[in-house]
Amino acid sequence: MFVVLVTNKGSNILEDLDTLRILAKLIPEYSSSLTETGILHSAFEIIFAFDEVISMGAREGVNLNQVRENLE
Repeated sequence: MFVVLVTNKGSNILEDLDTLRILAKLIPEYSSSLTETGILHSAFEIIFAFDEVISMGAREGVNLNQVRENLE
Protein backbone atom coordinates (compact mmCIF):
# COMPACT_ATOMS: atom_id res chain seq x y z
CA MET A 1 0.00 0.00 0.00
CA PHE A 2 1.25 3.46 -0.87
CA VAL A 3 0.34 7.02 0.04
CA VAL A 4 0.67 9.17 -3.07
CA LEU A 5 0.30 12.93 -3.25
CA VAL A 6 -0.36 14.33 -6.72
CA THR A 7 0.63 17.96 -7.19
CA ASN A 8 1.72 20.39 -9.89
CA LYS A 9 4.92 22.24 -10.80
CA GLY A 10 3.84 25.44 -9.08
CA SER A 11 3.27 23.93 -5.66
CA ASN A 12 5.55 24.35 -2.67
CA ILE A 13 7.50 21.11 -2.20
CA LEU A 14 7.97 21.71 1.54
CA GLU A 15 4.21 22.08 2.08
CA ASP A 16 3.64 18.98 -0.05
CA LEU A 17 6.09 16.96 2.04
CA ASP A 18 4.45 18.20 5.23
CA THR A 19 1.04 17.14 3.91
CA LEU A 20 2.40 13.73 2.96
CA ARG A 21 3.97 13.37 6.43
CA ILE A 22 0.67 14.13 8.16
CA LEU A 23 -1.23 11.70 5.92
CA ALA A 24 1.34 8.97 6.63
CA LYS A 25 0.97 9.54 10.39
CA LEU A 26 -2.82 9.24 10.18
CA ILE A 27 -2.75 5.71 8.79
CA PRO A 28 -1.34 3.97 11.89
CA GLU A 29 -3.44 6.30 14.06
CA TYR A 30 -6.75 5.07 12.63
CA SER A 31 -5.84 1.59 11.41
CA SER A 32 -6.05 -1.48 13.60
CA SER A 33 -2.88 -2.87 11.99
CA LEU A 34 -0.58 -1.90 9.16
CA THR A 35 -1.47 -4.92 7.07
CA GLU A 36 -3.66 -4.66 3.99
CA THR A 37 -6.54 -6.28 5.86
CA GLY A 38 -6.24 -3.92 8.82
CA ILE A 39 -6.17 -0.88 6.56
CA LEU A 40 -9.17 -2.12 4.57
CA HIS A 41 -11.18 -2.64 7.78
CA SER A 42 -10.58 0.97 8.82
CA ALA A 43 -10.68 2.52 5.33
CA PHE A 44 -13.60 4.86 6.13
CA GLU A 45 -11.90 6.25 9.25
CA ILE A 46 -8.70 6.83 7.27
CA ILE A 47 -10.58 8.53 4.44
CA PHE A 48 -12.42 10.78 6.91
CA ALA A 49 -9.09 11.70 8.51
CA PHE A 50 -7.59 12.46 5.07
CA ASP A 51 -10.63 14.62 4.33
CA GLU A 52 -9.86 16.71 7.42
CA VAL A 53 -6.35 17.38 6.09
CA ILE A 54 -7.19 17.93 2.41
CA SER A 55 -10.34 19.73 1.33
CA MET A 56 -11.25 20.44 -2.31
CA GLY A 57 -7.69 19.62 -3.38
CA ALA A 58 -6.06 22.09 -0.97
CA ARG A 59 -4.36 21.41 2.33
CA GLU A 60 -6.16 22.59 5.43
CA GLY A 61 -4.10 24.23 8.17
CA VAL A 62 -4.64 21.48 10.73
CA ASN A 63 -2.33 19.36 12.83
CA LEU A 64 -2.81 15.82 14.17
CA ASN A 65 -4.49 16.95 17.39
CA GLN A 66 -7.04 19.01 15.48
CA VAL A 67 -7.81 16.06 13.19
CA ARG A 68 -8.39 13.85 16.25
CA GLU A 69 -10.72 16.43 17.81
CA ASN A 70 -12.69 16.91 14.59
CA LEU A 71 -13.18 13.18 14.12
CA GLU A 72 -14.37 12.65 17.68
